[in-house]
Amino acid sequence: MRKSVLLVFLIFSIIQDSYSGDYGVVRDGFPSWEERTVLVWTNRARSDPVEDLKGCNVCADKDCYKTPSKPLTYDYNLNRAARFHCANLVSCGGRLQHDSPCKLVTDISDRYLPNGSCDGSASCACEGGKCGCSSNCTSWYSRVSMFGTSPSGENAAYGYSDPVRIFYLWFWEPDSNPECGFRNTNGHRVNILNNSHSSIGVGNYQYYWTQDFASSSKYKRRLYSGTHYPKTGTNIEFRANWADLEGPSQATVVIDGILFDMEIERGSPTNGTFIYKAVLPGGCHKYYFLFKSSTGEIETFPDEGAYGLNCSDDFFPTRDSVDTGYFDIWFKEDIDYGDTFYSNAEVYLHDVEFKRDSYPDYVSKEESGCSCNFVE
Repeated sequence: MRKSVLLVFLIFSIIQDSYSGDYGVVRDGFPSWEERTVLVWTNRARSDPVEDLKGCNVCADKDCYKTPSKPLTYDYNLNRAARFHCANLVSCGGRLQHDSPCKLVTDISDRYLPNGSCDGSASCACEGGKCGCSSNCTSWYSRVSMFGTSPSGENAAYGYSDPVRIFYLWFWEPDSNPECGFRNTNGHRVNILNNSHSSIGVGNYQYYWTQDFASSSKYKRRLYSGTHYPKTGTNIEFRANWADLEGPSQATVVIDGILFDMEIERGSPTNGTFIYKAVLPGGCHKYYFLFKSSTGEIETFPDEGAYGLNCSDDFFPTRDSVDTGYFDIWFKEDIDYGDTFYSNAEVYLHDVEFKRDSYPDYVSKEESGCSCNFVE
């Protein structure tokens, strides 16, 4: 059953824990690939809700969402709060709900990973070490606030391991009412597109998922987030979310040290998602995104290190320098640049072509939206 809750609140203050890592850098497993991918798809939908809702044949209110919303920044505190909630729900029987299934210990942020050793189990997270409560269960708002950020909304879901399917479970939830405005039947969609939100943390544990939103952000970004999809394989899509007063003069993904141009997929150059579709050779690949603003300022995601694809690790603290990837000597010739002459110079070409022209649907045409038994 659905539980009707008010998901948007006015925020009067915000408290942030210090974040020792730079933006996008994975810190002790936060965020995971799954959590990062939901963030990218959330910003993708916010940049062009009209296009993203075209395929939903059960969203009677989709004409209400014509204006793009600013991208959301990643928030480490919200990420921890969201993942903890998923693990805590599993520990206490798995009933999908917003409020905690017990009264949480007041120092849960210190106890929970990675600050402490608590994995979300009732034995370490709940007062008395047991699930259950009557009228004193910790509210979702209080739970998120315990982790250091005052929230402005929350979505929860259960049922799939794939982050894109989970995203559309929320975003394409059925609503037969064409009128605009927040209500129980479209609250997840409204939450995702709410322009009063500024930051987000996504949590995933087993088949449970949570999105926690906040109205404030500690970061000022142009390159907001990026990921690859699907998680493993050789036919891979790389996406990154960008927003600025002007579009980027360069939009690239650096794969194993090689720059590849990305093109706009969704939204506009000033608020949109860029994509590069690739066919990769087998094995581990490291990548990051490198964009250049219209005024020549370079911004990368993550700020440091690189993400892993088909690797034993999801994140690496170091990255390849640009143009140190796969090359073969193509031919040698004399090159005259006027004031500089190269005799028998080696001319290089990439030995692999990473492009492809098609990619899979994310929600099958047979699906008519989401099952609301699996969202909260």
